Amino acid sequence: MFPLVEQTPLIIHEHKLFDIDILVTHLAPSIDLSLIDTVYHNKVSNNFYVFDRLQAIKEKNVKAVVYGHMHSEKEVIIDGIPFYRNPYGYPKESEKYKRRVKTIEVKK
Repeated sequence: MFPLVEQTPLIIHEHKLFDIDILVTHLAPSIDLSLIDTVYHNKVSNNFYVFDRLQAIKEKNVKAVVYGHMHSEKEVIIDGIPFYRNPYGYPKESEKYKRRVKTIEVKK
């Protein structure tokens, strides 16, 4: 793991929302290292690119998470929840990512 600075409360803790089917965030929504490229493991700078809200994601029965910021694709399952990193990247990276559209199906 890497050290985290204290973070502000996530909005879904402050409001009574219904369960969430697909959560889309810019940053990785958990400090679980499987979501972070290995070259960045144990970097203090991850405090700026990750927020630790896995518990909130579980409490809201999120069925899938899509996140970005990092410039490589990844799919991983954490506690039964699929996490998809589907980057758009910088214009010079357009050939690398091919701007694919990802379809996610969730069961009600």
